Amino acid sequence: MLSKCTAEDCGQKLKPGTDIMQLSIGRYVGGYITPTGMDRKNTKNWHVECFREFRIKEQALPYRCQSCHRRVKPGEGVVYVSRGKKPSAKHIRVEQRGHTLFYVAHERCAG
Repeated sequence: MLSKCTAEDCGQKLKPGTDIMQLSIGRYVGGYITPTGMDRKNTKNWHVECFREFRIKEQALPYRCQSCHRRVKPGEGVVYVSRGKKPSAKHIRVEQRGHTLFYVAHERCAG
């Protein structure tokens, strides 16, 4: 997992246990909170206070694409933002993620 904040004006280290926002790409699996098959090379992490990339809208299941507003169906590729604690260096997915995502869009709609 990346060890520095992605924000251009920050770049400080993200220590395990730090509350972060994580953007990744994956496939939605029906009934599960976080998509699966994370794209490690495109995963980015920010301190919560440094995340200013775009407007976030917290959502619980069932998810709707924030671009086209259609429901996200199982198997569809999505770009998503979750909030949680930075894990140890050997893991990538944020821990203690809760039951919501802070951004969900079809991969084809996210631009």
